Amino acid sequence: MENQETKSGEYTSPSVGAIKIDGKFYNASPIGSGDFHFLRNADYGEGFRQGTYGEQLTLLNQACLNQNKDSLKYIVDLVEDSWISGDTALLGRKDDILVMNNPKIKGGRIHINPEELEDLLIGSKKLYKGVEISSCGNVGRISRKIIKKGYNKSSDEIRGSLHPYIAFLTLNPDSLSQIDGILKIIGKPVYVQAPLNGKVRVPDFGVGVNGLEVDGYYSTEFFSDRYSFGVHK
Repeated sequence: MENQETKSGEYTSPSVGAIKIDGKFYNASPIGSGDFHFLRNADYGEGFRQGTYGEQLTLLNQACLNQNKDSLKYIVDLVEDSWISGDTALLGRKDDILVMNNPKIKGGRIHINPEELEDLLIGSKKLYKGVEISSCGNVGRISRKIIKKGYNKSSDEIRGSLHPYIAFLTLNPDSLSQIDGILKIIGKPVYVQAPLNGKVRVPDFGVGVNGLEVDGYYSTEFFSDRYSFGVHK
């Protein structure tokens, strides 16, 4: 696979079809638009799978840093006009929210069994204040009281609400510097939404009327205006 070097990673043009970030190859072109099930079952190319929410955010971060490359500038433009999601789902509960990468499908619907996830969280480690991650790295939990819904603008709101919510959604502590870089370059405020108690949602992000929206409220599994990028297995 032919690549060109950049300061923060390796890059390939859309004609070649992949972008290399930290040793991992991503599709340069998205699949979409479609709902969660369409994107999950889509053909991302031989050896590729749909990326998780965290992997989609990693790609956006690199796109923001390397907009001089045509295919990466295209990703930034896409986010400003569409919604990006991954193979990740949420379950809202009364006092907390659960997240799961690669969720199960049962009867054509996302199936999240909270008891199974609770078992996976036994022996979990602290990912951030109020955020736990399972030993397998694919399940997490966040205390609902941490999340400030709506605009997160001040430094206290960014640190106290947005950072833990992003760490939770991505299951990746490195995502905090990524979201900070994205906000700096996009130059818009961030607007946070979370699922209600008992609701299964597919987290997504995009630039909407409120700014950069990190959505887990409206984003049902059948919302069909989403795009997703593949990642090499």
